Amino acid sequence: MKYKDFDVTNKTYCFKFNETNCSKCHSGICGVENSSLNELFNFKEKLRSKNDINRCKIIASRLINNNIPSNVYIYFYKQCFHYSFSDGQHRSCCAAKLNLKDKKVFLKAYISIQDSLCPYCSLKNKIEILENYSDNIYINSRELEDIKIKLKRDFKLWSL
Repeated sequence: MKYKDFDVTNKTYCFKFNETNCSKCHSGICGVENSSLNELFNFKEKLRSKNDINRCKIIASRLINNNIPSNVYIYFYKQCFHYSFSDGQHRSCCAAKLNLKDKKVFLKAYISIQDSLCPYCSLKNKIEILENYSDNIYINSRELEDIKIKLKRDFKLWSL
């Protein structure tokens, strides 16, 4: 498996973040965005839960101090030009936010090229087709609503 240095900024990602694993989704507050580089560099708190605001501060601190594996596994989707992850979405998000604070963090990425849409765009496309061709396709309104809920709950399309 060949890894390459990967600059995580200026890309659009399909994150599988939700209220149970991301403090920004849970409370609207991102610990990395709301902290200075100095605070993050010296951060030593313990993690209390998966969506704890400290989770990303801990990851950011470890990235700054080179104290965390930087290998990530990324999918690049050629049809929509978005990225998603099989491993490393939190590290990538934290690294991008550190880069925006002028602390350059590169990750080692293994990138798998996909000839398809990312999961977010794929579900969004499915919703559009079902809504536009509902006269010709049998689907009950509950099934369509379930797909819309899944898209909103399970995926975030963020440009970092």
